[in-house]
Amino acid sequence: MADDFAVSVGAFVAKAKERGRVAFVMIGLEGLSRVQELTPVDTGWLRANWQIQRDGEEMPAIREALPADGEKATKMLERLAQEKAQGAGPAGQQTLAVQDAQLGETLRIVNPVIYARPVEYGREIERQDGNTTSVSGAGMVAQTVAEIPAIAEAVVTAITTGQRT
Repeated sequence: MADDFAVSVGAFVAKAKERGRVAFVMIGLEGLSRVQELTPVDTGWLRANWQIQRDGEEMPAIREALPADGEKATKMLERLAQEKAQGAGPAGQQTLAVQDAQLGETLRIVNPVIYARPVEYGREIERQDGNTTSVSGAGMVAQTVAEIPAIAEAVVTAITTGQRT
């Protein structure tokens, strides 16, 4: 009888650890999705380049901007949107990159596009008359960080009730 109890407790603990790990990964992916959603869209380039990283991974190379050739840029954005819709490309790769992440690791949401910081925090623009104008930042990362507790709660609820987020 004691052996059965130990096996039952062991199974319960293993299931709880796996659920915790799954919640951890899902919270990271939901955070990635939310920061993408909050990112202002001009060309789509900034939004398309959000990535999630695990401990020990190198930062991605800084990317300048979308190709200047309008036709090439449009084709690139259409391809990225199609890959995302099919679960392939960068979005699908993000899931693959973190699906086996373990509790205790750190997940980071990063964007290598060179103008990501000014869009987040704001910037000063010099006008033709020599004066400057302040442009407010979008604060998409700050807002996502503030929403992490609600995201975590939604993920945990979805896992415990068997729903999908």
